[in-house]
Amino acid sequence: MNQSQTRFVQEYLIDRNGTRAAIRAGYSEKTAASIAHELLRKPEIQAAVRKGEADLAKRAKISREAALKGFLEAIDIARAKSDPAGIVAGWREIAKMCGFYAPERKQVELSAAACAHRQRIADMSDEELAELIVAGAEAD
Repeated sequence: MNQSQTRFVQEYLIDRNGTRAAIRAGYSEKTAASIAHELLRKPEIQAAVRKGEADLAKRAKISREAALKGFLEAIDIARAKSDPAGIVAGWREIAKMCGFYAPERKQVELSAAACAHRQRIADMSDEELAELIVAGAEAD
């Protein structure tokens, strides 16, 4: 990583706002959002952010278990104050920690015959595909 990228990671760890971090790291305000998006997709930047987060957690002497315990305590306080928004907010944070908001990934494996069929369709011209669609519509 170069010096600007290192500075970007340091700034990003402050508030996890890529655009503001890029600006504070010296990138142009005009292109900060796209630069931040580009930087955050780079594996070396992602690794540096993860390391920085781990270092911050270690220095703060906080663990996932301690954070979870804190959210559960906050939920209990919200419940005692009859604060449904506080209860929901606490559970939302716990759900984030547990990865419930992460996109679900599905992997589809095709047989050799299905792969060959898929390739035949991919190799067809637009005219051939249109003819196939018309033939299918007529069959219905």
